[in-house]
Amino acid sequence: SNDFSKGNDIIDVWFESGASFLSVVKQNPDLDFPADLYLEGSDQYRGWFQASLIPSVAKEAKAPFKTILTHGFVVDGQGRKMSKSMGNVMAPQEISRQYGSEILRLWTAYSDYAEDVKISKEIVKQLVDAYRKVRNTIRFILGNISDFSLQENNYSFGDLLEIDRFMAAKTMVFLKEVSACYESFSFYKVCQKVFNFCNLDLSSFYLDILKDRLYTFSQNSRERRSAQFVLYHILDVLLKSIAPILVFTAEEAYAAWGNSKDRKDSIFVTLIDESYHEDWVDGELLARWEGILELRNQVLKAIEKQREKGVLGSSLEAAVFLKCKGKDHSLYSGIKDVLQEAFIISSLEIEEGNFEVTVEKAKGEKCVRCWNWSKAVTAGGQYPGVCDKCLTALEGG
Repeated sequence: SNDFSKGNDIIDVWFESGASFLSVVKQNPDLDFPADLYLEGSDQYRGWFQASLIPSVAKEAKAPFKTILTHGFVVDGQGRKMSKSMGNVMAPQEISRQYGSEILRLWTAYSDYAEDVKISKEIVKQLVDAYRKVRNTIRFILGNISDFSLQENNYSFGDLLEIDRFMAAKTMVFLKEVSACYESFSFYKVCQKVFNFCNLDLSSFYLDILKDRLYTFSQNSRERRSAQFVLYHILDVLLKSIAPILVFTAEEAYAAWGNSKDRKDSIFVTLIDESYHEDWVDGELLARWEGILELRNQVLKAIEKQREKGVLGSSLEAAVFLKCKGKDHSLYSGIKDVLQEAFIISSLEIEEGNFEVTVEKAKGEKCVRCWNWSKAVTAGGQYPGVCDKCLTALEGG
């Protein structure tokens, strides 16, 4: 067309966008002035941020924002600008189509937006693996607390077993750290903490240890209910921690969680700080377990050496002989059963002496039910081939 008319609605594009605090924030009764956050790319310090600051200070004598957050730009896995001619462009629709929108949200949150944000097929695949670890952790917990009711088994912190108290304390520390990361907009740190919590604290440690108690102890035993009580609170904290990022996963799991106390219509109308129990953060307990976990690492290394030699198949075939002295001997001797559970072994002997870890094949026979090795396995009766612990469970004890 050759027929144009001049528009008079725009004075200047920078001035118009800079005055948005006046036309948007101050005109809407649901919004507050100054705005909590102005968000833009790192090229806007002399652009929109400055264009907003000048008229606001001139008219209102204050900045139009409380906080500014800037981000970098999306580049490929090698840090190069995306270009169709280079063939390194990844469209958001492509990721959502192949992996789902949860993975796209996870990539966005996991990226350190203070720098240029990298994306590639390899990066996305790594995040898919991390997501599966989180999802499988949630699924494991849901499956193992399906018969648990907090109203009927609302333990006090002091009534829990030692390992359960430690994980309850550890979970509250995790929640406080995650909340602090959200408050500072450090979303990638939230993701890192969630991944580490699921992978290191839960899958590789606590959940692995709990399998014996969850699967082989009688349903209503204190040992099993104590574990379920802590799993209940871990799930509560974990779902609320991932909800702002993995929105569909959190809501799906919350909907499947049938026995949650004070259940609401959606996880997004729950409050994260309601899950924090300050009295569970036992500093002395946490410090003691730092030493126990270091000891556990040394024991697991010794077991692994025996497995490589073909002496053992699994850790449950191991009998561990531990020598230590002084405070360590006093501490470890008093929590021998706790250590045996933490090491996932069939027997543990503790002697006074210079530190040494020796691993041998456990004596006795393998229990057909729990797979622990025991010198007291039933030869006949109603439940042949089971250890004393399993016999008690089977008889309803």
